[in-house]
Formats: sequence, C-alpha cells, structure tokens
Amino acid sequence: MRKSNRLGAQELYALLLITVSSLVYFSTPRYFFLIAGNAAWLALSIAISVSLICIFIVNLLLKRRPGQNLISLNTQILGTWLGNVVNMLLVGHYVVTGALIIRLFGEAIVLTSLRSLPVSVIMITSVLFGLYGCYKGWNVIAKSCWISLPFIALSVFIPLVLAWTYWEPSYLLPFFGKGVDDTLFGGVFAAGVMGDIILTALLANAVQPQVNLMKVSISAMIVTGLIFMLVVVANSMVNSYPVAAYITIPYFSLARTLSFGRFLERLESVIFIIWVFAALLKIAVMIGTGIYVYKQIFNIADTKPLLLPYGAILMTTAIMPKSFPVVDKWSWIYMRSFGFVITLILPTLIALIGLIKLRGKQEVKAQP
Repeated sequence: MRKSNRLGAQELYALLLITVSSLVYFSTPRYFFLIAGNAAWLALSIAISVSLICIFIVNLLLKRRPGQNLISLNTQILGTWLGNVVNMLLVGHYVVTGALIIRLFGEAIVLTSLRSLPVSVIMITSVLFGLYGCYKGWNVIAKSCWISLPFIALSVFIPLVLAWTYWEPSYLLPFFGKGVDDTLFGGVFAAGVMGDIILTALLANAVQPQVNLMKVSISAMIVTGLIFMLVVVANSMVNSYPVAAYITIPYFSLARTLSFGRFLERLESVIFIIWVFAALLKIAVMIGTGIYVYKQIFNIADTKPLLLPYGAILMTTAIMPKSFPVVDKWSWIYMRSFGFVITLILPTLIALIGLIKLRGKQEVKAQP
C-alpha cells in the first residue's frame, strides 16, 4: 500500500472510536446489569482494564516489529500452518460478528422505529453499504468516520447531559451489586465487548509509519471506556436495577424519556438518524476487516472479486437466528466467550511469545 493511501492518526483514531463505542446504541449495556446488578459500572471498569492490558501487550510487540501487523506476526511467531489457523479464526470471528451486527441492526430499527419494514430489507441495505465502503477502500471508510465523529459524539453526550434531572445516585448502591465474585469474574469475561480495539494490530501495516499505534489505541480505548461508563452510569441512575437489566435498547430508551415541555421533544428521532449512520460505519469496518485478513492470508492483490461472495456469506449467517431475542442472546454469549478469546486472549499470548523470542535473540547477540 502506498504511503499516501495509508491511514493517518486521526482517521485511525476515529475508526477505532466509532467501531468500538457504537455498541452502546445496542443492547450491550444492559448485560452488565445482568452480570453485576447495581455494580454494572464496576464490572464494566474491570472489562475496560483487562482490554487495556491486552492491547498494551500487543502494541509492545508491534513497536518492536515496525511495518508489520498481527496477521504476518502470527505466522512468524507460530509458524506458517498454525499462524494461518489463528488468522482464519480471525476471519471467522469477523464473519460471525459482522453477521450478528447486521441482524441486530435490522431488528433494532424494526423494534424502535420502522415496524412495518421487513428486517431483510434493512439487512440487505446495510450489507450493500458495507460492501460499497470496502470497494472504495479504508481511506474512505476512515475519513467518513472522522467527519461523522463530532455528530456521533453529540448524539451520545447530549441525552446523557440532559438526563441529569432524572439521576438518582442511590441507585448505584450496593457497591458490589450481586457480589464480589459475579462483579469481578463477570467483568473479566465481558472484556470481549471491547475486543474490536484489536483493529489497531490488524491494520498496522495500512497505517502511516509515523503514527504511534500505542498512543492511538490506548487513548481510543480510554475514551471508548468513558463513553460506555457514562451510558451505563446514566442508565443506572435513571432506571434502577432490575428495570435497567430488562430494557432492550437502554440508550434509545434513555433518549426517549427526555422531554422539556414543548420546546424539546422526540429527541430520539435525531439520535436515531445518527445511530443508523454509526451502525452502518461499524458494519463497513467489520466487513472490510474480515476481507482484509483473508486477503493477507492468501496474498490476494485485488479484493473486488471477494466482495459479493463475502456479502452472501454474511447474509446467510445473519438470517440463521429465529428472532431478535435469540440473536441478542447469542451476540452477547459470543462476544463474552469466543470473541474474548479470539480478539484479546490469543493475540496477547502470541504477543508474549513474540516478545520472549525477541528478548532471547537480543541476549544471544549481546553475548561476546
């Protein structure tokens, strides 16, 4: 890839923020209430801390191996065969994740706004949007994220600020919610929600050489964590547990509760438009990442012939769940278990192995 076509720090930062934080628009926040009750915010802070540790270790390896990404490093550290097995697991992960997001997006729109519109129409439209973004390339997707970032940020923060009159801080107690064990272990295993931050490592060789990947990924993770925390805390103080645990789309419900006389009503209609665009950008990133990893594995120069078959696989996978509750449940189970292993645990273990090997080579060279 030409240096002029590579992603800059701003584009990469915006891409990471929108890709990871867009889950706040879906049902993800409510599962932290199911895990830890009133201590949902504490379980979330543990999940964020685990993600930060993992991405820090992976970025240490990237810093020692400039110009390479996680895909090539997997084969160098584990060997060609085993490394490509791990890389294919990443492809499978993005197929499943992309399909789940596409289905959740379609079901959420039907559930909240367009009740008479078939889910399949929304799904096909979102897939075509994602495929078009992939056809235009990473620069177009990343610049779209950068341009839309201020509007998405306003759509997140305005309802949270306006909802302060409804806040009841006592709803945050008791401190450990359902108990120390549920809060601690639930938070650790829920770190998979933040797993998309691994995009930094996958796209490392598509980024301009002067970009500090460690700084961008860590800062994006912290900001994303704060956004998640604000949404969860605001929902905790507006809708006490267990009510907050059974609201299907907490953020949209929070925006719908806001009404300030006749001057400001139906705020969720504005939020809805921005939410749709953020979700479409996330879908484009999920599709693009899956195709990008597959292209790197098999050294394919032109990705255009892959677009339609990949889109067909996504649609086939997305229509398999029978209903919204099923896809919602399996989305959370997948992110919390398999997604956690593939996006955080495996890359961290491989990075540790790579760092140990590098240290061993340096010690050998240092010997007289």
